[in-house]
Amino acid sequence: MENNDTLEVIQRIPLDKLRPYPDHPFGVRDDDMMKQTVESIKQFGVLVPGIARPLPDGSFELIAGHRRKQASAVAGLDDMPIIVRDIDRNAATIITVDSNLQRENILPSEKAKAYKMKLEAIKRQAGRPGKNSAQVGQNFEGKTSRAQIAENSPDSSSQIQRYIRLNELEPELLQLVDEGKIGMTPSVEISYLKAELSAKEKELSAKITEAQNRLAEINVLKTHIVNYSKTRDVYVAYRKSGYSKKFLEEHEADIIIHKAAKKAFDELGVKKLPTSKSLQVEFAEQ
Repeated sequence: MENNDTLEVIQRIPLDKLRPYPDHPFGVRDDDMMKQTVESIKQFGVLVPGIARPLPDGSFELIAGHRRKQASAVAGLDDMPIIVRDIDRNAATIITVDSNLQRENILPSEKAKAYKMKLEAIKRQAGRPGKNSAQVGQNFEGKTSRAQIAENSPDSSSQIQRYIRLNELEPELLQLVDEGKIGMTPSVEISYLKAELSAKEKELSAKITEAQNRLAEINVLKTHIVNYSKTRDVYVAYRKSGYSKKFLEEHEADIIIHKAAKKAFDELGVKKLPTSKSLQVEFAEQ
């Protein structure tokens, strides 16, 4: 069957030619619903075609129908009917999400990932900026991206944003949400707490790095201060000699050490040399 307006073709595609959609947000579980689907396919075949888009290597990226593909394989079929659509990744993402949201028994983690994927796809389609614009992005009709998602979703715009927040949780916590051990409200609150902790961790990490760098500078300074002090009289005499070559040959090692210390002070921006004692005190305070 072919429709020249939409350029869609229904074909029977071998199962081994169907590639799963990258980062597909909905899991394919071997539950009772899967068993029922397998039995239905054994009796009647796949009644509703899947949707896929062609790939350059001749295979097809499955957009909708992952459960039907799995059930077809279990039922012993080699292929299944597919509506082929030549569309881009953003359009494919939106179809993937919309075709699964009406299912029963969708896990909170699946909705969280699905809504985030669709939100990003909608913003890319509209050429909107990506990160951090989810709450203010609007289309030309004044609708936010979340409002657009809510039009084809069982959830409200505010509930969609709550689901999206779940993506900030650690996998272990998200698993507890899926298992019903943590409710939606505390889960969202934890997601914001995690963001605050992350910011504090970054601030603390920056302070630790700064302290470590200063400790390294102090160690370098202490070494060069000692060397500078030990070789200062030699260098003063060298200067008074008019930088004599003979004097340099006789005291070359001390002069090189003194110059190295002076160069290190210049690189560290040291205008006035601290005492070793003051550096020791600062070192202990770091």
